[in-house]
Amino acid sequence: MAEKPGFIVRLGGRLGNQMFQYAAGLALAKRTGEHVAFEGFGEDSSKKSRTQVFRSFGIEADFRPIDPGLIDKATVALAKHVPGCPVRLRGMRLFLERQFHYDPRFEQLAPGHYLIGRWQSARYFPEPDTALREAFSFHGQMSDSARSTRDRIAAADCSVSIHVRRGDYVENKRTLSRHGICGLEFYRRAMDYILGRHAAASFFVFSDDIDRARAEFGNTNRIHFAPPATQEEDLHLMALCRHNIIANSTYSWWSAWLNDTPEKIVVAPRQWFSEEMMKRKDIHDLFPEDWVLL
Repeated sequence: MAEKPGFIVRLGGRLGNQMFQYAAGLALAKRTGEHVAFEGFGEDSSKKSRTQVFRSFGIEADFRPIDPGLIDKATVALAKHVPGCPVRLRGMRLFLERQFHYDPRFEQLAPGHYLIGRWQSARYFPEPDTALREAFSFHGQMSDSARSTRDRIAAADCSVSIHVRRGDYVENKRTLSRHGICGLEFYRRAMDYILGRHAAASFFVFSDDIDRARAEFGNTNRIHFAPPATQEEDLHLMALCRHNIIANSTYSWWSAWLNDTPEKIVVAPRQWFSEEMMKRKDIHDLFPEDWVLL
């Protein structure tokens, strides 16, 4: 029989989002000494199992399948809009994220809570957190193309990753309306910022649509386009670079956070969401204080 958890954290979204959720759960386990379980897509789900990506990190955790009928929109709405409403799931009290920025109530959470939220702030897992960095280190077998990119990064005098998120941000209208995309102007300004401090910088472009990225950036001696690899390999490779230019993507946020270069420069887009969504979300807790916003 599975161990009875002190907390259950719901996993949702894609890899970057789930990394935040896992990090929040790990912080709870560290603070309270309680067992934490994570509910995600199961192996038999019609959707691709999301929790399986954690296996590339070598993470051994209590991953459990989601019960599709566990929560309905009415229940979530009730918990969100009625403060103190004692909604219970799995015999636990529901703790629902009510805002995008950091929620200090998290620090006082006692065992017996079921968490649903994004938890997208490093304040939920303050530094130093060597256990989290170790958890998200890459332990899989690298492909030949990924090893080649790794060697080029190591040989560069000053390597800088550039993450260009296109894919679903462009092709899915709903996603595009929420997130928007970082245009070429942002990347040019970010590259100029790096070059103003490191004239010998070499840029390594990673993208879920590398052909589109190549067409946007063009070919110069300073820019290298990473060949297609798995998302876990790309995350690891971006984190190996000395500096990082990230997209408005939690996935590339993590690549920069995992970069352990003490003097790293991280350049992030000030506009994280579409203009309409920026009016509704306070993102001031999203970025570590030393990151540069353009």
